[in-house]
Amino acid sequence: YPNVLFEYQHTVQQAGHLDAYNHWVIMHGDKEAFGKWQSGHKAEWDNFIKWFKAHPVKVTQQNVFTSQKAG
Repeated sequence: YPNVLFEYQHTVQQAGHLDAYNHWVIMHGDKEAFGKWQSGHKAEWDNFIKWFKAHPVKVTQQNVFTSQKAG
């Protein structure tokens, strides 16, 4: 079955931002570890954020992934 998040992760990977994206996804789970990673990867993080703002994930009624579609 298609999954909008898996498709988006593939797009992120092709853009070269998968490591930063993964840190973004889990940053609230360990804020201290994220802060250490971020301080050592400033350019990578800044490039990801710039890319991410221009390429947000778009969840719509057509690609939503639940057991029941709304409507």
